[in-house]
Amino acid sequence: MRSTPRPPLLLSALLLALAGCAAPPPAPLVEPQDLPAREGARVRLRTDLPDAEAKDALAECDAIEDALDAAVPFLPAPSALPLVIAVADPARHALLAKEHGVDRPAGAYVVGADMVVVRWEPEAPPMVGRDDEPVALEPPLRPLAAASLRRRLLAGLGPLPPTWLEDALAEVFVEAALGVDPSRGAAARRRERLLDAYLPLYLGAPPAVVTVCSPRATKSDPRRRSEAGVNPALAAAVVRFCLLDPDRAKLLRRSLERAAGLVDDVEWATVTAALAGLDAPFERWLAESVRHALLEQLVLAPWPVDRWEAASALRLLCNVDLDADADDDTRERQADATRELLQKEPPQRFLAGFRGELGKATDARSRLQALSYVQKMVLGELDRRAKGYGHPAIDAARADLGRALQRELDRL
Repeated sequence: MRSTPRPPLLLSALLLALAGCAAPPPAPLVEPQDLPAREGARVRLRTDLPDAEAKDALAECDAIEDALDAAVPFLPAPSALPLVIAVADPARHALLAKEHGVDRPAGAYVVGADMVVVRWEPEAPPMVGRDDEPVALEPPLRPLAAASLRRRLLAGLGPLPPTWLEDALAEVFVEAALGVDPSRGAAARRRERLLDAYLPLYLGAPPAVVTVCSPRATKSDPRRRSEAGVNPALAAAVVRFCLLDPDRAKLLRRSLERAAGLVDDVEWATVTAALAGLDAPFERWLAESVRHALLEQLVLAPWPVDRWEAASALRLLCNVDLDADADDDTRERQADATRELLQKEPPQRFLAGFRGELGKATDARSRLQALSYVQKMVLGELDRRAKGYGHPAIDAARADLGRALQRELDRL
């Protein structure tokens, strides 16, 4: 792979890439014989690129297959070399898409389980952001990496419904395959994704691991996904957590096999129980990741607005008041003291702090009136701690507070 830093996944681009390969096209695989052929260690390549560029493209395709071996070892590599058709000519790319029955060709799409077609574009030079910091553009290899994962899924499991688990797996793989951009802008995007994942859980959404891994969590059923509090960032966080451990990765494999119809109800019940057992360690891991990123932002962010945002988010998540306008040494001392405090007393979910009041409400003469009082208390505390910090999950939590309190009651 190229050694230049690349930004983390831009989800819209990835979804666009997956849209072109969401299902194997009906047309048979037809290899374009007029495109010169090359054979690498892991793939065969047919391309209209000039000789030197074709050599580089073949090396990139081989490297993506190597990255697949490392990132998703539970998906075995194909016995025969898959074919990649890489075309620089947009008209040729459109013609191939028409021949393969793909109505809206994205940057790359899958044909069956043996072939990927990619529109090959040169990597643009980075733009310049504030403080003259380079801002890398979307890497052209991103669609190819996502489509290559889809091809391996098809080869190993057969056709799959369009689940958010697959999209999340693609997001995590693409990030691993293309590398992590160390720039401040990329770090900010990673923080945003962490917050998008964690805030719904922290503010009362139901546990997410089973839902994310369930074949029912499909892209075609946004209502069910919304009700469960799952979003793409949270799904990606679940997958990233599971891939950190071989046993957890096996559960992902079984979940994908369930989506493919290869796991019966009895075995799936066992898998579901194991997945449910991951909820608590997953939330601890995610919470620690979010707090680490925010404390780092508080200390290192060069712009006051970024430090204010970190301090506001930490007040919501940890109930700590930190001075974002303090000098560098003071902010670092604040961060160290906060880390020490959180190690001694790790914060729980927001509503866990009201279990005492909820317990009293269940024994009250007028339970409805008591629960209404608790709800007003929760809203008041949420308004206090969220003051100055805006995120869609906060408004969603206010709207769903009644059901969230009921879920908390069920845990008592």
